Amino acid sequence: MRHRWKLVTALPAVAVLMSPVGPAEASPPKVVKTTVVMFPWQLDARLAPQVHVARRADGYCWTGAFPFIDDRYAWRCMTGNFIQTPCFSPMTAHPSEVVCADSPWDSSHVLLIRLTKPLPWAEANTGGDWTGWALQLSNKGRCILASDTHAPPVSGGPAQYQCAGDAWADILTTGSQPWTIWYGTSPTFGGHASSGQVSVTVAYNGPD
Repeated sequence: MRHRWKLVTALPAVAVLMSPVGPAEASPPKVVKTTVVMFPWQLDARLAPQVHVARRADGYCWTGAFPFIDDRYAWRCMTGNFIQTPCFSPMTAHPSEVVCADSPWDSSHVLLIRLTKPLPWAEANTGGDWTGWALQLSNKGRCILASDTHAPPVSGGPAQYQCAGDAWADILTTGSQPWTIWYGTSPTFGGHASSGQVSVTVAYNGPD
């Protein structure tokens, strides 16, 4: 996290004594527990309340979406001549629709695809210990699962998440509350010296 330091000129002692003492500046609330939000589908196969469909189209999906390799319900799809990714199906065996969204913070502009072919489950991602495709951090950072295989290192390995403001994050720890992740900002970071752990306030998860 970047800090802005403001130079304050020292005041005469008498002026300081005569000045009224104001309330101390409130520190940001401490994150006690990471909130996990189901997005874009809920476990009951209904769209999450914050999702608002802006467009509808007919199309099909042919393979799992990269880099969402741990999400069996993330797809790469086609509408006409356009590739749509990532798209997400509800956790049902034979869904008739998928929803495509760039991020949970742009939930009012999602595309709903009416499937013209059954989903090819043989080509789906393998699934796994899925922890979130988007994260909101205690330092106000917003991060999306990175698709760049040449992402710079944050804590010694390739970044897993790409964040706003030319920042990156990796090594998400979920074994205790709140979740934490290593976070660094380009171009000054290059390992441990310029990165640090921050808390995850909200993790947006799929149904897997």
